[in-house]
Amino acid sequence: MLVATEGAGTFTFAEPGDDLEAEGCTPAAVLRREQAVSSIVAARK
Repeated sequence: MLVATEGAGTFTFAEPGDDLEAEGCTPAAVLRREQAVSSIVAARK
């Protein structure tokens, strides 16, 4: 999974997931995985 940024960079799922955990959120989970950019990722703080 890739997440696009305004600066045209991309990240693997693990990178933003690690950032969320570092900020005190529960581990990020993919709730729905789609081929297009409509996947759903969740974390809770």
